[in-house]
Order: sequence, then structure tokens, then C-alpha cells
Amino acid sequence: MLPIQRKISSYNHYKGNNIRYIVLHYVGAKGTAKNNVDYFYNGDRQASAHYFVDDISIWQSVEDYNGSWAVGNTRTEVNNKNSINIEMCCPNPQLLISEKTESNTVELVKYLMDKYNIPIRNVRTHYEVSGKTKVCPNWNMNNWSRWNSFKEKLSSNSSNTNNNVNINKEERCKMKYAICYTNDVDERAAKYLRDYLGEQAQIFDARIKMNWKGFAENLIAVGGDSTPMGFSGYTTHRIKGDTRYTTAQKVLDICLGKGKLDNYKVK
Repeated sequence: MLPIQRKISSYNHYKGNNIRYIVLHYVGAKGTAKNNVDYFYNGDRQASAHYFVDDISIWQSVEDYNGSWAVGNTRTEVNNKNSINIEMCCPNPQLLISEKTESNTVELVKYLMDKYNIPIRNVRTHYEVSGKTKVCPNWNMNNWSRWNSFKEKLSSNSSNTNNNVNINKEERCKMKYAICYTNDVDERAAKYLRDYLGEQAQIFDARIKMNWKGFAENLIAVGGDSTPMGFSGYTTHRIKGDTRYTTAQKVLDICLGKGKLDNYKVK
């Protein structure tokens, strides 16, 4: 699978995302994945999506653990707060999704299905979740045969795409630092620690149900209750003070070189 490049927008997203579905879209305007991620990064567009895909790249604009502004008021059980939304880009003036973009999207969807345990029945088009009011993606020619082909590729175990997903699963397990929090106050401290640890670290909202076993080399809990949900059994480090203020202070001490992360290893 192509590497996921990130340019996370501070605009147009919900806090939290109970990930159960993946929804496919097409942009409907000429542009690359980079064009689109830049556009949504630079202002309030009253819309958003998690990923943009084209022939040569995958760009992430919204964190998985936050909801995007992508499907609105749907006519199904799918909504902005329980789905990951992927936009396929159309760099050509005919606004057609190329076979290469489709292939890259298949790989991304398989990776996300594997990461969040999403069954193929929960992979939908915007057309489906809108009650067939929005022709998105524009695959309605030939009675949606291209969408049916897309789903067949997702279910294929013999394709190169599936092998790529397995590789990415191994890479995911080798993530050096996964930093988890369970409330909005501790999220700020988690972000400080992520910025200090650099590209080897990512932050996650542990209120979202995930399989944390083997998720990263170091699974760091920042703050939370006495028994933090979700990741508690696999935590390697626990940074927690008597109050949320002292939790943040402990994190800042690590960032300023006044403390060591290893001092917070779970014994």
C-alpha cells in the first residue's frame, strides 16, 4: 500500500468517532489528493473527509478517531460519527476515477477494514447511505458494475492488495509509541508528548473500541481513570498525577528533560 501522508486540518470535524463503517466518495472536481488536502487544511470549508486518494498518493486530512463532515443526514444507520470517509480524486477534466486510483483505494480500504475489524458489508458508497439521492462515486453507469467489482477485490484473499494489507498490519504492530487518552483534558497532554516523541508517535482516543494487543512497541496511557478503558491490559507506560494538572506537568517534565519516560513503565 502507498504510505499515508498526513496534513490534519483543524477545521470541520467532530470529536470522537465510533468506527463501524467505511464510506466511498469521489471528489467531483478536478484535482489531486494533495490539492484537496491542502484545500481543506487552509480554511473552513463546511465539509471534510478522512482520506484523499489519487494515482500516486494517499493523504489524510481528519484523524480516524474524529468524525468528518462527509455524509450529513443519511437515510441509513451510517453517519458522520461512526464512519471513515474516503474521497477518490479526479485529476482529469472528465471527472473519472482512474483504475490506479481505484486500486490504491482498495488497498487503503483493506488496511482500514483490517485495522478496525470492519466487515465488507459495512463498506458502502455515499450513494447507498444517502438513500440513492447522491450519485457518488459516479459509478452508476452499467448498473454499478464497477462498485460490484470493487467489493469483489475487497473480498479477494489472493490479490497483491491483500498481501500489502498484511505488510501494513505488521508495520502497525511495530509502531514505536502509541499514546492513549480517555478524556479531552488528557488529550492535550497526550499531544504534547506526541510532539516531543516526533514521527515515531501517534495519539489515540481509547474511548474508541480497538484491538490494542500488539498495537505498538510502547503503549502509553496518559491520565485517565484508575482503570482506563480499552488499552489498560496492554499498557507499557502510565503517566498519571493526582489531578489532570499534575498529569500534564509530568508530561511537560518529560518534554523539558526534567523526567524520563522510562520512569513511568508499568511493572
